[in-house]
Amino acid sequence: MAWLEGMNEVLRNLNKEIKNIEGRTESGMIRAAIQVRRDMEKTPPIIPVDTSNLRASWFIITRSGRGATSTPTFSNVSKTTGERRSVDTQQMRAQHERVTQNASSEVKQYKYPVLIMGFSASYATEVHEDMTKKRKRPGSGPKFLEQSLIRNRSYILKVIREEARIK
Repeated sequence: MAWLEGMNEVLRNLNKEIKNIEGRTESGMIRAAIQVRRDMEKTPPIIPVDTSNLRASWFIITRSGRGATSTPTFSNVSKTTGERRSVDTQQMRAQHERVTQNASSEVKQYKYPVLIMGFSASYATEVHEDMTKKRKRPGSGPKFLEQSLIRNRSYILKVIREEARIK
């Protein structure tokens, strides 16, 4: 078999570029997740709010460890009525830590760029899926994450494609 002169350098550069594409793909996924989060605050159905703990429990985890994983500030005061709620903020912080650690372990199992985003509050799924509950925050409603993903599908694909291009 004939070996072309300079082939080692070509392969080295190609492998380097593939590594860079993976990093840029992850950057695109993070940008997309940030857009989804912002959209859930402004385009109905928006995230329901009582004490803002659901909103505060948002997280982004990536395979490389980049993302929003800091411990949020939780509250036991209702944003709508000002009354104190029986919310255990220490328990919410512990729940957030457990959920983000589990997500971090999950993404590390993959060899390609992966991102997990969501809410760590134990009641997040219930609030997201409950079609019958009357919401206090105008414009809020069920399926806020799902609808934001649907609305932003084109943007998500575009930004990941833009970031992943060979530069």
